[in-house]
Amino acid sequence: MKEEEMNIIYRITSYKQWNPGPVYGDDKWKMVVLCHNSFLKAKTDEPVTYILDTCPPEWSSYFIQHGTVINRNGGGQYDVLSSVQHMFRQAKDMEGKILMVEDDYLWRPDTIKNIWRGLDEFKMVSPYDHPTHYLESRYSDFQFKLKLIDNIVWRNGPSNTHTFATTGEYIREHWKSFNARNYDDIFFRSLPDQIWMPVGNSFATHMATGFLAPDIDWEKIYGMDK
Repeated sequence: MKEEEMNIIYRITSYKQWNPGPVYGDDKWKMVVLCHNSFLKAKTDEPVTYILDTCPPEWSSYFIQHGTVINRNGGGQYDVLSSVQHMFRQAKDMEGKILMVEDDYLWRPDTIKNIWRGLDEFKMVSPYDHPTHYLESRYSDFQFKLKLIDNIVWRNGPSNTHTFATTGEYIREHWKSFNARNYDDIFFRSLPDQIWMPVGNSFATHMATGFLAPDIDWEKIYGMDK
């Protein structure tokens, strides 16, 4: 395996989030474009595979300009666990470092390089300082730790969303967990290693109302219209 090899899998659906974001909550396409434009500013020249899961045919013409497109119907009805499992199957055959991205993540510019650096130290990393770790009582007894890497403070966590990075080798080694069709919290707890994320300096935020990553004025950065 070439240590420097890096790939990104970007998963998109036309279905709206169960918890709409602070902007474009009623227009999934505008949300997708907003987040994807920020993603393009966050990455460098890593190859991207786009999985379009239950999307209108015309969406392919947009994403084919930016990478490889896989159109997946999913039986005509979007099933998030089936979609995630399909993503993991694509990642399983890849080598090196792999970042898997959901379509409702807003990114800070020039930050994905920090994801790759984090994988030099940890088995799994997320770009998202998940606010529920500070708010929900179920995490009050978790043993959080901090580590400074290249002037970025990282913290471990019990779980995160399905936007995260690892390696193809790690996915194959723990394929039973990756192939089990579990939601994110159960999925991460089934693995022997914890996921790490930047603290107070998120590289990206999940665009879900009430769950934006803390300490960053996302509206000011991107001029979001509410």
